[in-house]
Amino acid sequence: MKVLLFANIGGVPNGLYYHVGDEAMFLQTYHLYQKYFPKIELSAFVSYPSHTDLKITEQSLPPFPSNRYLVNFIIKFLKLLSLKLLHLNFFSPEDIRFIDCLKKQDVIHFCGGGNLSSLFQSWLYLSAFTIITAKLLGKKIILTNQTIGPFKFRDLPFIIPILNLPEKIVIREPSSTLSRYGILIPKTSGAPDITCFLKNNPVKIQPKKHIRIGISIHNWGKYNKILIDSIAHSLNTVSRSKKIEILYLPHIITNVSDELDDSIFMAQLNRLFNPKIKIISLDLKNIIYPESKLAAKIKYLTSTCDLTISTRYHNLIFSLSENVPGITFTSESYYYQKNSNALKFYYPLSYGNYLVQLDRHPQKRDAFNTTLSKIITRIHSNQAEKKHLSKINKKLNLTAKTNLSNFLYSESA
Repeated sequence: MKVLLFANIGGVPNGLYYHVGDEAMFLQTYHLYQKYFPKIELSAFVSYPSHTDLKITEQSLPPFPSNRYLVNFIIKFLKLLSLKLLHLNFFSPEDIRFIDCLKKQDVIHFCGGGNLSSLFQSWLYLSAFTIITAKLLGKKIILTNQTIGPFKFRDLPFIIPILNLPEKIVIREPSSTLSRYGILIPKTSGAPDITCFLKNNPVKIQPKKHIRIGISIHNWGKYNKILIDSIAHSLNTVSRSKKIEILYLPHIITNVSDELDDSIFMAQLNRLFNPKIKIISLDLKNIIYPESKLAAKIKYLTSTCDLTISTRYHNLIFSLSENVPGITFTSESYYYQKNSNALKFYYPLSYGNYLVQLDRHPQKRDAFNTTLSKIITRIHSNQAEKKHLSKINKKLNLTAKTNLSNFLYSESA
């Protein structure tokens, strides 16, 4: 049997680009296939080959326009109907190679790493074209580890019918979300993010001497100043009575764009911290290669912390699954949807105690007070928090992991 993993993964030519969360989902899915179905022949679409140490064939993603997404999707769909019904080919050679690759597969598995939301329209319509092409070719389609929505009104008439085509969909929140959109035909399930079960990979790091706080934040445009100021001033206040040390946990690691590199963005905090706060140096050059293990290394580094502060969804997942309490910032509906639903698996009734919604705290003083209060509470209750997370993770490992594995592979076996 041949299974193609579809995710927004891969590197860049002549440079480094690594998205920890997307690669982690892909990597854990790969590990599960290797564990349960080692005889399945795996391939993956990638932006650029970067998984040469894995037993997988990498295929280049087809080009997809960076604008006029809906118009170009309709044009491609009409070309697809022409090819299917009239045997007339109007596709480019790159698109034909893409379609031929789909023809060779038995199952197309969307395994996370790229979310189906109007916020990322290029990926949304590339995924939609892939689903409808695979369906016309008679392939089985499963989607796992997904965040689906929110959608702009103009996208709904095109996207919702297509999302009713897969056999199965697993989302990282209660499955009732799908029925509200009108996604009713596939078998659906809600499960924790698959990277909860990714085994971490130990690396050398300075021994912890004080309360270690991991930070994983990224460029958030109009929210940057209030985000940076709230974190810096809160930790400066805490450092007056507690000895703390900071470990930056980058999520996008790249040398092709300073704007995208998390380490460069987070370094803005250094000039705002008072001298009492120690910054743990992290030599990324020594942990980057092989890239296929980098996500597991970042997860290990997360596990050395007592508390994490993040905007990044997968930092929150890494933190909670390693029994480390986390405070997460959100902005607007998409980020709130992802991060709040991650928290609900651990704190179904009190998840709001771990959220700072920047779009609801637009004033600097309000955001600072909220952030400071949550940090102090998590520090004071740290041991109890860790025990709670450990208890929940044991339950998740006994139930959710088994259920998710069965859900994934029963269709492929």
